[in-house]
Amino acid sequence: SAPGFVDEASPAFISFRKRFVARNGQLPYTYSRLGYEFLFFLRHTMTEHGVYFIPGLQREPFTPGVIQQGYDFNSSRDNQYVPFVTFREGRLELVK
Repeated sequence: SAPGFVDEASPAFISFRKRFVARNGQLPYTYSRLGYEFLFFLRHTMTEHGVYFIPGLQREPFTPGVIQQGYDFNSSRDNQYVPFVTFREGRLELVK
């Protein structure tokens, strides 16, 4: 399992990395990626459910991520989605 897995070949991540390097002059660290993802998740959650977002998240089956795979808080207060990866041809890939 790889809860923090990011497909670095995805168009969304490539776009994020280009913008980050242009603005900061260096590659994004793990915490930069996590912060970016979290802010998009927070914006989506607050827009959809407002300040009482926990019951709303518990009714959603799955919330796709921006550069990570996504989240599933259905009937829980914890993320139930954990992506699994495999090593194939020299790179990590999501197991589907």
